[in-house]
Amino acid sequence: MKYLVLMFLMFAFMPVSAQQTDCDDAKKRLVEADQKLNDWAGLKRYEAANKKVMPSKPDENRVVFIGDSITDIWDENGFGGFFPGRPYINRGIGGQTTPQMLLRFRADVID
Repeated sequence: MKYLVLMFLMFAFMPVSAQQTDCDDAKKRLVEADQKLNDWAGLKRYEAANKKVMPSKPDENRVVFIGDSITDIWDENGFGGFFPGRPYINRGIGGQTTPQMLLRFRADVID
């Protein structure tokens, strides 16, 4: 009888913890979806970094890389760290498509 009660209690509380995890995952997905709806093009991703960019020097050839996940990770340690010491700027956002990049082109590249 003790084992039956113990098994009942174990099974009774298992779905609650699983539901809590599912609920946390659902909340996280809702927050991500809300952020995507409010900033579909990702304009806020580099907003602060863009304000810190100084004007280029007269003889400086600056390059801005804009793209998706491949561009997004090129300057991270372990994924390449390409172009050390160069005045190149990375503005990649993983998962982006051309329409999204075009919307943020002025803010992240031209300005």
